[in-house]
Amino acid sequence: MGRFLLRRAGQALIVAWGAISVVFLVVRVVPGDPATLILGPDASPAQLASVRADFGLDEPLWQQYLAHMGEVLRGDFGDSWRLGGGAMGAVLDRFPATLTLAALALVITLAAATRSACCARGGPARSSTCSSRRARWSGRRCRRSGSASC
Repeated sequence: MGRFLLRRAGQALIVAWGAISVVFLVVRVVPGDPATLILGPDASPAQLASVRADFGLDEPLWQQYLAHMGEVLRGDFGDSWRLGGGAMGAVLDRFPATLTLAALALVITLAAATRSACCARGGPARSSTCSSRRARWSGRRCRRSGSASC
């Protein structure tokens, strides 16, 4: 069991590294200049150069990547220039809403799965009747079948 968990943890680390790397590369490859997005199109070349230097955008891509991975390993996810604070704080502020949406999605999925399982268990003679009533979530089909599992 311990070996299984260790293997799964290793796989999770590889997936996390891959996701972080892909996001880093996509953000850097997409056309547009982050300094122009921050300061606006009317910024002077000196201001743009200053912002590029502050964010390390004037360094080679491999140095930016190594710096980014070092920050991620330290738990420093940077600052949100849009929100004016730490990026991790912005994520944690929205975490309760994310959990609420995930719980609602789970409830809806379980209701649909239970309904589908009751219809599938009914056999071919009942499946046409059940499929015509799929829009209803009342569960009458399960109650009529007498099954305690539905």
